[in-house]
Amino acid sequence: MNPNQKSVSNQVLAVGRTIGVLKFAVNETKPFQVSDVAKSVNDVNSFTVLRYIKTLIELGYIEKPLVLNTKPHL
Repeated sequence: MNPNQKSVSNQVLAVGRTIGVLKFAVNETKPFQVSDVAKSVNDVNSFTVLRYIKTLIELGYIEKPLVLNTKPHL
């Protein structure tokens, strides 16, 4: 795989994971924690989930009050 293919592959993976985080948030009826999302979205650790959530909040797709704890659990 050449570097361009790897970059595109990583981008596709990141977008898929971000959509997984967004789907989780949209389907939740109560505030949730980062660890809840990490357990629900395949192959995503809490630190990555936190980055995606912060980005989605900045873009206006998720409201901050929906997220109870934005510190990932180790």
